Amino acid sequence: MAGPHSSVLVTVDEIAEEQQIRFPAQAAPEPAAVRQLLPDEAQDSAAANFLTVVLQLPQDEAGRKRICNALGLDADFFGAKVTATSLADEIAVNQLLELRCDPADVQDVRARVAKRNAGT
Repeated sequence: MAGPHSSVLVTVDEIAEEQQIRFPAQAAPEPAAVRQLLPDEAQDSAAANFLTVVLQLPQDEAGRKRICNALGLDADFFGAKVTATSLADEIAVNQLLELRCDPADVQDVRARVAKRNAGT
């Protein structure tokens, strides 16, 4: 069971192996391709400071708790700080909201978030 000083270590090779196991019909990306998540030109942008990941939690309660504990707010994850969590698929929700909202409002919200994040 995860404790307050537990760590989760996952290598790039382990990610590639897992992708090959789960999706054998598709070519799993090479480890070098997994390492390069952002194009070089995006490295200097404010968005490059954040990585959004959506995990579909396992069905078993113990597995769910381990993941939630490991990625809790302010947790250190390979030197990155967890700044937000949600038990919903926020990316899907945001995409649907973006489709239904006025484009000017969407741009305004994006500008406000970028300004806020520039100060962090």
